[in-house]
Amino acid sequence: MKKNITINLFGTLYSIDEDAYELLKKYEDNMRSYYSRREGGEEIADDVEHRVAELFVELREQGIEAITIEHVEEIIRRIGDPQEMEEGCEDEEEDNKKKTEQKSATASNEEKPVHRLFRDPEDKMIGGVISGITKYFGWKDPLPWRIIFVLLCIFSYSILFWIYIICWALIPEAITAEERLQMKGEPVNPKTINEELMNGINKTKEYVNNPNNQHAARGCLATGVKIILFCIGAFFVFTFGTALIGVLIALITAAIATIFGIGVLGADIPNLITPETYQFISGFPKWTIWAFAISSILVLIIPIILIIRAMFKKPNTPSMTWESKVGVFLTWLIALAIAIACICLAGARIAAYEENYQKIEAVDNTRDGIYMEKHSWDYLDDNGWNIISYVNGSDRIHGWGVDPRTNENTECLSIKGKEGNSSSLKYQLEKNTNVRKGAYRIEAIVYANGQGNAIYALPDDKKITIGIPTYSHSNFANIDFASASKIPYFNPTDTTDWKGFQNSAEEHKWNYVYKEFNVKSDGSLKYGVTNSIDYNYNPWTGGKCDIMDLRLTRIANSK
Repeated sequence: MKKNITINLFGTLYSIDEDAYELLKKYEDNMRSYYSRREGGEEIADDVEHRVAELFVELREQGIEAITIEHVEEIIRRIGDPQEMEEGCEDEEEDNKKKTEQKSATASNEEKPVHRLFRDPEDKMIGGVISGITKYFGWKDPLPWRIIFVLLCIFSYSILFWIYIICWALIPEAITAEERLQMKGEPVNPKTINEELMNGINKTKEYVNNPNNQHAARGCLATGVKIILFCIGAFFVFTFGTALIGVLIALITAAIATIFGIGVLGADIPNLITPETYQFISGFPKWTIWAFAISSILVLIIPIILIIRAMFKKPNTPSMTWESKVGVFLTWLIALAIAIACICLAGARIAAYEENYQKIEAVDNTRDGIYMEKHSWDYLDDNGWNIISYVNGSDRIHGWGVDPRTNENTECLSIKGKEGNSSSLKYQLEKNTNVRKGAYRIEAIVYANGQGNAIYALPDDKKITIGIPTYSHSNFANIDFASASKIPYFNPTDTTDWKGFQNSAEEHKWNYVYKEFNVKSDGSLKYGVTNSIDYNYNPWTGGKCDIMDLRLTRIANSK
């Protein structure tokens, strides 16, 4: 059952099927579009409409009540080239002859094909961009190029995807028969326009009669391309959706903090923000934050909507108009520009803040001309270290290592030169403690990747030194359980426990060094670590030295 409508043609009503009306309207629109740019074109277009009315009258006289699409097809074939229609009056014969001569004079120009780039609406999977490009270059089957594009889109980290979106927005769709002919580089004249219209009707009939096999000739590759494109679309929807949720959460958080104050976010949040950071956040222009939030939402949500629309678009769903596409694209482009501008403004402010903060930090964390990170100064202070000399050393003098006695990650002294300048590092770090006369042991767990490091003690104006060996294998293996059990520094419970110490030391590249000496009088004692040649008698050749738990222990009364 077909839908039937009534049209008024030069004061006479005709009953016509809906699909027949659509074909007739396309035919007349194409003829008017074709002749509109030619001298006397409006007159020819009016003649076409009058000729259609005459043929409708003939059909009614034959007893036909409703005009079908087959009748319209026959009318189009009978009219053919409007310039060749027979005129009813003999006195116009001369004018017809002039028209025919004019047509012959311009035929050569009309036959020259005008090649233009359009999107193909009749053979598209998303926007018809690939199909339009293949027709522009004269390639017959767009499927291989679609497969290549999908693969390149994956391996180009989606850059080509955005190029496709831009092309989709900028390249117009071939709507009229004239535009479809120009897309394929074929000559545009009434004959080719009619053929193009009839080809479109045949494709429509084929789809109506067998909609499930619309792309059957393409085989499984086309289905595979559709699946891949659907997966890519789903991936981008998920990615943009996740980013959009993050922006919305940040926006809601900022709104709550702006309205009710930052303290409403929780007792711990304000404590995590330094006064300098809070001052920076408070001084940041509020309009910039809101502009960035709104523009970011638009930048993310517009592609999500377009991708979802393309993924689930039904064949009979009308495409967006050219004006709508331009409007959406310009809106997205403006939102992107605003978001980038806000990011650049924020980046400039953050850079200025960091520069100012670094200047303040440089002043606060410089002692005796030596700059070091605040956490490193805190570590040195907490563990009683004094810097005697420190030249060309890193700004960070502490690190982490696995203590073989506990097998836990423990903070330790980590000395290394500045990047690219390790060979010129000169350092001496020292502790000072009060001692009573007696026998002492100085010991530590150490690592060095070169020679020139030493642990030292200065009892009674003497110099006690222990060279730190360059690591090759852990010397823990040279200490048996019986010896280790007598050293409080280790205090293993059994052989299995000691074996674990040894394995951990080997795994994390630790050596053990110690030396025993006597202190003859009560007083202060200095001890520490250095790479001065006066203590180890070997030049510094390494780049790093780690000291874990340097310990001075009284082991007996002096003899």
